[in-house]
Amino acid sequence: MGREIEHELTLLNDQFWFFLFLEYQFFDELPATGTTVADQFTTDAFKGNRYASKIHVLVRDLPSFRNAHRGASFGAYFTNSYEVAASFAERALGLLQETSRVSLILPARVQEGPEIYYQRTLRSWGYSPPAPRLIDTLSFFRHRRNALTHLHKTPSLPYTRFVRRFGNPLNAFWTKARVQIDFKQASTGALTERETLDLIKLVRIVIQRLDAHFISIIDVPGIVRSEAYRLFGRRRVRINKYVAAERIQKLRYEITSEFGVSPPESLLRGAAETVGTK
Repeated sequence: MGREIEHELTLLNDQFWFFLFLEYQFFDELPATGTTVADQFTTDAFKGNRYASKIHVLVRDLPSFRNAHRGASFGAYFTNSYEVAASFAERALGLLQETSRVSLILPARVQEGPEIYYQRTLRSWGYSPPAPRLIDTLSFFRHRRNALTHLHKTPSLPYTRFVRRFGNPLNAFWTKARVQIDFKQASTGALTERETLDLIKLVRIVIQRLDAHFISIIDVPGIVRSEAYRLFGRRRVRINKYVAAERIQKLRYEITSEFGVSPPESLLRGAAETVGTK
């Protein structure tokens, strides 16, 4: 689950770098077109570009369009990254329910971020929650995302209260990450290039750490049982030592590759010899 989310975040990161690559290449080569081109409209200077007429501005005014586009694009890359990361909470809780050997009932939702609900739900189920600063970092991301998507000119009251309470601890927590993000600032304006890079970097680190915590609390016998039913539960076969050995090997491979854990042989054998057998 964590690897899937991290892969999606990596793709977004690559797209961000691709955008910067194209932008740099275009504006680096633009002066080579000559000074007279600067006073031409895009429709004349770039006749071969089918989209030139959609802009129809003087070439010399293109940098101002670039700045506006940067603000919108940077915000979109970060917002998408946050949404992908925020999905971790729901997917993790669902997997805990699926693999648990006892019934886990989701508590009622209140007006709170998904990371707060995740933390509260783990506690209500008797699990140890992840490091508090990881949850606080996700909350900061959420407030920053909200400011961008809702075009806030000034920070909301919850955002302001959050940075006053958690800004200094978060700055201390992420010192070794060497990012230029001041968690004491409730920023609302367009993202800068550096801020976007640092935010996306931290999103990936948070997911890695949340995933490592998650695998430390998940019920391994529950995973074995759940995977055994998924793999062998649909049809019944007569068990013998060859069938059992093949099942154990398949079960071990699926669990190790998907969850990164190696269950003891006794658990694998018990599931392989009882689930979907005659």
